[in-house]
Amino acid sequence: MKFIERRKRLRRPLWLVVFGVGLILIPVINYIAAAFAQDLPLHFYQVIFRNFGPVAVGIMLLSVVAGVGLLRIKKWGWWLALFTAIAMTAHNLAVLVQSQAYYNLSALVLTVFAISLLLYFTRKDISAPYLKMYPRGFRFQKRTPVRIEIKINGAKHQTTDLSEHGLYAEPTVDADAIGRECTVEVSNGAGTLQLAAVVVRRDDNGAGFAFRNLNRAQKLQLRKIIQAV
Repeated sequence: MKFIERRKRLRRPLWLVVFGVGLILIPVINYIAAAFAQDLPLHFYQVIFRNFGPVAVGIMLLSVVAGVGLLRIKKWGWWLALFTAIAMTAHNLAVLVQSQAYYNLSALVLTVFAISLLLYFTRKDISAPYLKMYPRGFRFQKRTPVRIEIKINGAKHQTTDLSEHGLYAEPTVDADAIGRECTVEVSNGAGTLQLAAVVVRRDDNGAGFAFRNLNRAQKLQLRKIIQAV
């Protein structure tokens, strides 16, 4: 039977969609802002476009392609989005320094947007699905960096992160194939906690495990273990 990922994961987090759509709309936003700043009707496109230099036009075109790449969860889209954000920040800061009054507000807004994009997409939990060679969803449950010794089917391993929904352990044996069910044992002062889990991803450093069918008491014990470390 084909293994089905059952963890609660967002295919595209809300902020990813916001940034992706925002990049696609940047040419439209710039056009409207330029028309408003010059007090021109929107259909005066020839006059409005004269105010955009080749660098600005290039950045606007790149932003559309980068936005599409981000929404399609493409590696090239991630890199292009970062490049576009850096280029946009540098260009708009130059505009602000030159004190072109009718561009100042839109340049400031786009600079904040670009910096926010950089901060968001360089986060490990957001960048990982773009940079991994195998398909991976976006993590919904935040995991806490926790290094404790556990047992997986009786074999000792070290965790690198842990939450009520799963963990990442290193090193793992080759038999830990994606979809393999196992038993995870976590020990604390009150005894040993046995949890059903399944392998949901693998890489060169170890494997990620998702817990299955945890009851309230088990979740409470996990919280105490995480807080105690």
